Amino acid sequence: MLVAAFGLGAVVGTMSLILISIGMLTRSFAEVLEEIDMGQVEAVRAAGGSYFQVLSQAVVPQFLPGFIGWSLYNFEINVRASTIVGMVGGGGLGFILQSKLKLFQYQEASMAVLLVLVIVLIVEMITNRVRERII
Repeated sequence: MLVAAFGLGAVVGTMSLILISIGMLTRSFAEVLEEIDMGQVEAVRAAGGSYFQVLSQAVVPQFLPGFIGWSLYNFEINVRASTIVGMVGGGGLGFILQSKLKLFQYQEASMAVLLVLVIVLIVEMITNRVRERII
């Protein structure tokens, strides 16, 4: 639908990744909120906590690890998916890879594949370190 409305390009690729991410993260965050231990919420309420105190002392500490974990996971997925989106007309490194493959320029195509691999590994290392420190 986006390609029909706006044509091929990096903007459409970015918009498609954003739409998919919004849907996935909304569902994931809803699941994390459903898994919150209501005992902590009731304990803060029983101690006379206000609405904002309940949120800051009982809800947010339970929600934050899931929020960070799912957000980082979605970021990793988007980094990988951006190459595929680029190969089908979304621009970027995927577009370069696809054009080099069509022109039988395998040296340049293999370099693009190596760059994608390095980018994915770097993003994986960074998100793992963030997870270790925050969660």
